[in-house]
Amino acid sequence: MRFYALLLLVLATFRVDFLIAQDKLDSLYSLLSEQQHSDALFQLHSQLFSIQINSDYQRAKDHAEQTLQLARGLGSSQLLGKALEHIGVWHQYRGNYDSALLFYEEALSVADQQQDNALAVQMNNSIGTVYFRKGDYDVSVQYFLKSLEVAELDGDSTALAGGLNNVGTIMELQERYEEALDYYQQALRIKKLLGDSLSYARTLNNIGNVYGWLGQNEEAAQYLEHSLRIKRKSDKAGSLALSLTNLGIVYKDLEQYEKALACYHEALAIDRRLGKQEGVLSIANNLAELFVQLNQLDSALHYANRAHTLATEIDAKERLMGATHTLSKIYEQKDEYDSAFHYLQLYNERREEVFNEEKSQQISELEARYETEKKELAIEKLEQEKQVQSLEIQQAQTQKLIYLLISLLVVSLGIIGLYFYRNKIKINRLLSAQNEQLAQLNATKDKLFAIVSHDLKNPLSAFRSITETLSQHLTSMSPKEVQFFIDEIYQSSQQLDDLLRNLLQWAASQTGSLQYEPKVFTPSQIIAKCVGHLQAQANEKSISLQHHVSPESEVYADPKMIQTIIRNLLSNAIKFTPKGGNVSLMSTRAENHVAVSVIDTGIGIAEKDLRALFRIDADVQDIGTSPDKGTGIGLILCKELAELNHCEFRVSSELGQGSTFTLLIPASQTAEKGKLVEPLSYT
Repeated sequence: MRFYALLLLVLATFRVDFLIAQDKLDSLYSLLSEQQHSDALFQLHSQLFSIQINSDYQRAKDHAEQTLQLARGLGSSQLLGKALEHIGVWHQYRGNYDSALLFYEEALSVADQQQDNALAVQMNNSIGTVYFRKGDYDVSVQYFLKSLEVAELDGDSTALAGGLNNVGTIMELQERYEEALDYYQQALRIKKLLGDSLSYARTLNNIGNVYGWLGQNEEAAQYLEHSLRIKRKSDKAGSLALSLTNLGIVYKDLEQYEKALACYHEALAIDRRLGKQEGVLSIANNLAELFVQLNQLDSALHYANRAHTLATEIDAKERLMGATHTLSKIYEQKDEYDSAFHYLQLYNERREEVFNEEKSQQISELEARYETEKKELAIEKLEQEKQVQSLEIQQAQTQKLIYLLISLLVVSLGIIGLYFYRNKIKINRLLSAQNEQLAQLNATKDKLFAIVSHDLKNPLSAFRSITETLSQHLTSMSPKEVQFFIDEIYQSSQQLDDLLRNLLQWAASQTGSLQYEPKVFTPSQIIAKCVGHLQAQANEKSISLQHHVSPESEVYADPKMIQTIIRNLLSNAIKFTPKGGNVSLMSTRAENHVAVSVIDTGIGIAEKDLRALFRIDADVQDIGTSPDKGTGIGLILCKELAELNHCEFRVSSELGQGSTFTLLIPASQTAEKGKLVEPLSYT
C-alpha cells in the first residue's frame, strides 16, 4: 500500500509540472504574437525551440528555421551561429547525423571567424556528440578534447565540466572504466563549485553507472541514490526517469527486488506521461526480466508482451529482438515449448534482419558520401559557368566600345582581342580539366563500389558460410573435413589480406600520404620474399614457380613499393595460370635499368584489352573468361607505385599461351647520375 500511495503522489506531482510547463509555453506564444522587433523575435523563437525539441519536433523545426531567417536578416554572425546550432540539434534529435554535422560545422566556422570561444566550445561538443552517436569514438574524443582546450583557454568552467563529462562517457563506452571515473570525478568537482545541481546530479548518475560496470554495486547505489535525491527537486522528469531505471538495475543486481520494482514502476509512469515510447519499452523489458528472475512468470509474460507490442509499433528492431528473446525464455520456463520455439525462431530471423540492415546502411553511407561530393563538384561547375557568362558579357561590352573608337585604337583592339582569346582558351582548359576530374571521380567511385560488391563480398561470404557450417556440424565432422574447412578459411583470409593491403596502399597514394623512400638495393632479396609468400598458393594449383635473378644487380627505388608491385604481378600470374602450368621470374641488366619479368603460361590477354589493364575507368571484369578475375585494383596500385618510382612497364601477351609483365627499375648508377627515366610507358 505504501508503494501505491507513493506512486499516486508522484503522478500528482508530474501533473503539476506539466501544467506549469504549459503555462510557460502559452506565455511565450502570447509574447511572440505581440512582438515586432527582430532581436526580441529571435530570442522568443530560440526559447520556444529549446522547449519544443523535447515534445513537438515539427514546431521545433519551424522555430529553428525562423531563427535562421531572422539571423540572416539582422546580419549578426553571433545569432547566425546560434541558429545553425538549433537546426543541427533538430537533425541530431531526428537521427539525421550527416545533416546535423553539416550545420554544426558551419556554426563552428562562424565561431572561429568571430573568435566566439563560447560557441566554439559548444560546437566542438556537439560535433563530438554526433560522432559518438555514429559510433566513431576516436573522432568523437578528438572534438571533446578540442572543446576542453578552448574552454580552458577561455576560463569557461561550465564548458570545461561538460567536456570532461563527455570524455568520461567515451572512456566508459570503450570499457576504460578507471579513466572514465577520473574524468567524471574532475567534472563533479567543478560542477559542485558552480552550484549547478542538475548537472551535478547527471555526473553522479554517470559515476554510479561506472561502478555498476565494475561490479561494485554498493558504491553504484550510493551515487545513484544521491543523484536521484537531487533530481527529485528539479522539474526535469525525463532525467529523473533515467536515474530511476539505472538505480533499478543496481537494486536488481543487489537482489533488493522490492526497491528495484519501485524504481521501475515510477520510471515507467514518468515515461508514459512524457510519451517517451523508447523509455516505456526499455523499462517494460527490464520488468519482464526481473519477474523471470523472481519466477513470477505470468507478470513476466505480461510485461514481455507489452514490450514486444510496443517495439513492433515503433519499429524498434533491436528492442523487438530483445523482447522476442525474453518471451522465448519465459515460455521455456513455463514448459510451453511450442511457443518457446516459435519466439526463438523469430529472434533468430530478426537478428539476421538487423545484421543485413547494418550492412545495407554502410553501403548507403558510401553512396551518400559520393553523392555529396558529386553535388559539390556540380556546384563548382555552375559557378565556373557563371564566371564564363560574366566574362562573355564583359567581352561584348568591350567590343562595342572598340567599334566606336576603332579609328584611334586599332593597335589597342588587337591587344584586347588577343587578351580575350587567351582568356577564352584558359577558361576552356579549366572546364576541360574540371570535366576530366569529374570523370575520374566517377571512375574511382565505380571502382570502390565494385570492390565492395565483388572482391570484399566473396571472401566475407565464404567466411560466414564456412563458420556457419563448422558451428552447426563440427561434432559430426571427421578431422579431414575439419582440415578442409580450415584450409578454405585460410585461403579466404589470405585473399582478403592481400586485397586490404592493396586498398590501403592505393588509398594512401590517392591522398598523397604514401611516403616515397628510395635507396640502393638488390631486387633478388625482395623477389625471394615474394616467391616464399606465394609458394603455397602455387603449390595448391601444382604450378611450377621458379626465379632466376642475379644477386649482383642493384637498383634505386623504394624497396617496399617494388615488393608490392612484384607481389601483385606474381599473384596475378598464379591466379590466371591453369593447374600444372609454369610461372617464372627473371632479371636482365641494361645500361640504365634492371628489367624484372614475370612470365606465365596462363590464359593470356587479348591485344585490345592490354591498355585497359592500368586504367581505373576501365571495366576489367569484361576482360577474359577466368572465374578468378576481380576488379583490377592490384594493377592500378602497381601503376601508381611505378609512377612514384620512375619505373616503366612493358606487357606482352598471347591468348592461350600466356603473358609477360616486365618492370624496368632505374639502376643504381642511373640515380647517381640524375638520369631517372620518365614515369611509365606501356607497350
